[in-house]
Amino acid sequence: MPIPKPKKSEKQDEYISRAIEFLVGEGMEQEQAAAIAYQQWRDRNKKKKVKKTQFEFIKSIPMDMSFNEIRDKINAAANSSFGNAYVNDIYLDGTCIIERFEEDKYKYYRYDYTFNSDDDVVLTNPVEVVRDWEEVEKDKSKVSKLGSAIFKKDEEHRLVYGIALEPEIFDAQEHIISEEEIMKAAHGFMIGYRDQLTTTGEMHKKEAPGVKIVESYLSPVDFEFNGQEVKKGSWVVVSKIKDDKIWKKIKDGEYKGYSIGGKGKTTPVKEDE
Repeated sequence: MPIPKPKKSEKQDEYISRAIEFLVGEGMEQEQAAAIAYQQWRDRNKKKKVKKTQFEFIKSIPMDMSFNEIRDKINAAANSSFGNAYVNDIYLDGTCIIERFEEDKYKYYRYDYTFNSDDDVVLTNPVEVVRDWEEVEKDKSKVSKLGSAIFKKDEEHRLVYGIALEPEIFDAQEHIISEEEIMKAAHGFMIGYRDQLTTTGEMHKKEAPGVKIVESYLSPVDFEFNGQEVKKGSWVVVSKIKDDKIWKKIKDGEYKGYSIGGKGKTTPVKEDE
């Protein structure tokens, strides 16, 4: 059955109550029914928009624009409009996910992005979304107990030890990565790091010149470090923290580990693999 639509003379409370009652009667949980009802009310005056196909959108991207340039232009548009904002995901169907700081926490919005006559990005049609990994329930036996967590802090030398990537373990997005791909990522990053093409950042939002990678290696065997198990093939990183504010956040437990940033291709894996 289709979700009931608000009537012209209907007030918000009347519609919400009617819609929830209908959805619960269809077997839906109360909380989910309420979320859908409120979203339907918010969308009541929106005109139906015909979306471009992915191919049509790709054709509209300026010919000489790289993915990095698209990202930078979306970032510029987001920060110009919202201040403290960050592009979290970009899709070639003309949509992107923008992370915005509101009401003392980060929220996520899906935007349509287009290019104006100056090839600058214009963001329209925001819809608040929930990040997939906030609701994913995973088999605990397959999830890394260590993950990217910091497993040693050397306060005398301001060194932080942790894992950037761990092989064959589900991450927060339910992705796994092989030893070979981790090797490519680790080596590629360090080659770029030496050539100043890659860098360290703070919370995926800005560069962190006060954080320097001083050690980077792939674990040749399973071993235990400071009471934590490290799997063979894990990418282990050691950083020297020169920035006082970042070091305080690490000591206080606000910053708890490493998180890589980048792009890649995913391949579905069968359960028996």
